[in-house]
Formats: sequence, C-alpha cells, structure tokens
Amino acid sequence: MTTFHVIGKIINSFTKQGVADLVIEAWDKDLIIND
Repeated sequence: MTTFHVIGKIINSFTKQGVADLVIEAWDKDLIIND
C-alpha cells in the first residue's frame, strides 16, 4: 500500500487562525488508476 502525504492548513474564517488538533482523512476508491 502506498502512503501519500498532503500538507496544508485549515484556517478559521472568523479568527484567521489555524484549527488545532484537526485530523482530515481522504480515501481513494481507485476508480481510474490503481495506485
């Protein structure tokens, strides 16, 4: 299984600060390319 890392920031639109301790997961269903 290949592991991909996506790096970015989630910013609160009201405070303009980062959101602490947030975990986001993305799942690939291999619809087009089997990676």
